[in-house]
Amino acid sequence: MPQLVKGGKYIFGWSVIHEDCSLRIPDEAFVEYGYQNQRKLIILPGSKSSGGFTVSSTQKLSGERFKSILNALGYNMINNSFKVPDKTLIQLNQKYYCWIRLYPDQCIKLSGLLLKHFGLHPGDRLLVGRGSHVGPAFIKSGVIVEEAKRHPEIELFN
Repeated sequence: MPQLVKGGKYIFGWSVIHEDCSLRIPDEAFVEYGYQNQRKLIILPGSKSSGGFTVSSTQKLSGERFKSILNALGYNMINNSFKVPDKTLIQLNQKYYCWIRLYPDQCIKLSGLLLKHFGLHPGDRLLVGRGSHVGPAFIKSGVIVEEAKRHPEIELFN
C-alpha cells in the first residue's frame, strides 16, 4: 500500500464502478477493517472536499458516537438486521447514510440513486484510502486523487 506523499494518507488502490453498480473493496482494506465475516456494511458520507463515501461495519460503529446512525437505519443488535431496506438513503443531521450487502467477492453493489447522490457513474474510478478507524474511504476527487493519478503503480481493483 503506497503512501503518496510523506505523512499523507495510505492508499489501498483504485476501485472501478461497474455497469451493474458494483465496486470491489481492495483485499488489504477488506482484511484491515475485518470484513471477512460481514454480510452487511454501512455507507457514510465522505468529506466535502474529496466527495465519495466510507464503508463501515456495525462492529466499527458500535460506539455511542454512531448510535444515532444505527438507530436511523433501524439496526437491531440482537439479530444484526435493519428495518430500513438496503440502499435506502436515510437523512440524519443533513447527511445521508444507508446499509448495503457485502457479496462474497468483496463487492458492494450501489444503486442508481446512490450513484446519483454521490455524483458517480459506471466507469468512474474511486481512490480507496485508509480513512478513519471506521472504514476505508472511497475518494472521488480532490488533491489526493490528483496526486494518485501521477502514480501508475497504484493497483486497480476491477
